[in-house]
Amino acid sequence: MAINLNGPARLAASNLAQAFMGDDSKAVEEAFVEMQMAISESVAQEYREAIASNDSMILAQRGFRQLTSEETEYYQTLINALSANDPRQEFANITKADDNTFPEKMMPETIINDIFKNLTENHPLLALIRPKSTQYITTWLRNKHTRQLAVWGEIETDIKGELKSAWEVVSVKQGKLTCFVVIHRDTLALGPTFLDGYMRTVISEAMACGMEAGICGGKGVGGEPVGLDRDIREGVSISSTDGYPRKGKVIVTGFEPYEYGRLVAKLSKDERGHVKQSVDNLTLVCNLTDYLTKVMPATTAQNVGGEYKRNLFPIPTNVVTAEVIPAGEAILFLPAEYDLFVAGNRGIEYSDEYKFLEDLRVCKNVSYAFGMAHDNNSALLLDISGLEPAYVNVKVKGTVASTVVDGITDAVVEAATGASYYGTDIADIQTNVKVNGGKITGTLKKLTSGSLVDTWGEGYFIALKWTIDADATSVLIGMTPSESSGLVEGIDDTDRDGVFKVTDKDLQQFTVITRDANNTHAQFFDLSGLTFED
Repeated sequence: MAINLNGPARLAASNLAQAFMGDDSKAVEEAFVEMQMAISESVAQEYREAIASNDSMILAQRGFRQLTSEETEYYQTLINALSANDPRQEFANITKADDNTFPEKMMPETIINDIFKNLTENHPLLALIRPKSTQYITTWLRNKHTRQLAVWGEIETDIKGELKSAWEVVSVKQGKLTCFVVIHRDTLALGPTFLDGYMRTVISEAMACGMEAGICGGKGVGGEPVGLDRDIREGVSISSTDGYPRKGKVIVTGFEPYEYGRLVAKLSKDERGHVKQSVDNLTLVCNLTDYLTKVMPATTAQNVGGEYKRNLFPIPTNVVTAEVIPAGEAILFLPAEYDLFVAGNRGIEYSDEYKFLEDLRVCKNVSYAFGMAHDNNSALLLDISGLEPAYVNVKVKGTVASTVVDGITDAVVEAATGASYYGTDIADIQTNVKVNGGKITGTLKKLTSGSLVDTWGEGYFIALKWTIDADATSVLIGMTPSESSGLVEGIDDTDRDGVFKVTDKDLQQFTVITRDANNTHAQFFDLSGLTFED
């Protein structure tokens, strides 16, 4: 079991997670040291109290393991080296000189296994992802597709290509996760059992912070994994400095069945259009503040007995928190479709990269790692800044549902009626466009020239008009997700019409968010019924 940390140590670990969100390497270094000093004091206090009892069961209950002879020898070797006046030379005597190869005396596999166990016990996100320890194997074969890889009859060329493309050889060494460990020389006298508890705790917490940052927002370059918030569709442009671009955000204002079903449907097919077997273990991750102020109110309701039921989703969904998620954002994803491989833990190595007082020793623990989702449809990046609290809808059979929600009347969206827009005849933009309830149908014609193309590029456009509540103070309109402009303010547009580019009719929605002095109301219009005409 993991060692329970006291309040200051948990706060220091939280500060490290916050530091990972920024680009300030100095802040990360300072947070590392702060966390390890706090953990050292916490673990030493736990160990001294447990050892004073002279009871091995109490030691075990507090997270200190009964070491094997191999583990005891390993830690005693470290203690001797760290206690020496010239620790670098002592470490050179027990490891290979080439930093690119593993030490001859590896960290025992039992210690590595226990570190991984602590990772998943104390960090729900990692428990769902389940990092795969490949031990000292640094290449791994993974299946990128969730589709059944079996066919009836003759194997045609296209089937052969699909079967071949489903498998990918991953070099786990393309990423490197380094955890620095600061040790008080005085605490070395506490012996191998204490050092084991301290090392496992520090490495577990540091790896957890680094892994969560990489899983959620890794850039895919500079040794970082590819995060769930990254756009990894085939053909995407990858920067040598910034890595993969971030996904376009999908605006979410509620988790009602229709809206949430459409959202999850985006994860139900892979990039090739193949329907997945299931969306089991669906998971939403956000930071703790957004959970308490946005997600929890939107997914909590009071039953007839007066009890509050939380995490109520139309489709079963895990909700976990991670401090590395920016405010106002969340990630909806399928954990089984994110692979995180960790290999080749090089054990404890001496480091003089940080200079401290004489009574401190600095070591480092290096693991090789790689992480990436199966494809771009394994995760969605959500904008939950406008998420509304849950409310109960009551509809009586035979009555017409009211179009007033939260005191705001639904905006009325229709096909635009102007003869031309931006110098292009309406007939050259679209024909037979109709809005029926929450669905927009009709034919959009591909534009290859004109002012719209000059501004937005070739493609398909739709011209719409809208009528809004007389008391509205703001109306945001546009496509979500959008290629560039996002939602635009339309309250001052006297014509109340506009032209919008449609890049993916199955993914995008025409969105209208109306606000008055006290309320916000969002409407989403389905575009999947549109037809593209070249």
